[in-house]
Amino acid sequence: MEEYKYPMWSDEYKESADITHRISCQLRTASKRIKAMTIDQATILFSNIIHAVNYWTGSTYVGSKKKPELEKAYQTFFKALYDFILSFRTMDKPIFHECADMILYQGTVYRYLGHHSCDDNTDKIEPNYNDIYVSWSKEPENSYIESKLYGTMTWMSAKICEPYYGIDLEGLEEAIYRLVGIECRLTKGDEHEVVFPTIKECITEIRYIEPEYEEDEEDDQT
Repeated sequence: MEEYKYPMWSDEYKESADITHRISCQLRTASKRIKAMTIDQATILFSNIIHAVNYWTGSTYVGSKKKPELEKAYQTFFKALYDFILSFRTMDKPIFHECADMILYQGTVYRYLGHHSCDDNTDKIEPNYNDIYVSWSKEPENSYIESKLYGTMTWMSAKICEPYYGIDLEGLEEAIYRLVGIECRLTKGDEHEVVFPTIKECITEIRYIEPEYEEDEEDDQT
């Protein structure tokens, strides 16, 4: 099993998409052969998962859409990762079941939609309901994300429950450490990220937050 490293620059998205597809292939193979995996193979695979998730969380700006090639690659990756985590439940050792429970998340999550710059169309953004994996947070408010978005922001909450599960990145951090001893950081700041599609039946609330504009100094002095 080969370990992959992502390019340093986020604009090299075609190479990054290819690497992500390769890691997805490794995950699909591992899901079928998990009981036969050696510790060395598991260590390389989890290292590749870390590289892929870190590129996911750090390669794009808040409010910017991923390139189609990269979005497709990560859709394949997260589906493969989800199936790999489910395969933990076929193992005899309790630690694998515990790790699956850490990663597979059910509960309330929150997401912002908005524009990356003031030059973008500032109309409010309606949610796209589909099976595309996107970033959610377990925290209802995020001042960092709010500071990076322009125009009207869309805020929404969702409740993940049967038959659905999200992929909890903090749980994945802990599971990787417990299984192969690698310490890693997969989330940024206090985002407490969960990866999950925007499924209409799971959405519980949508709000539109209008931008607040500061008044000119002359207006303040009248």
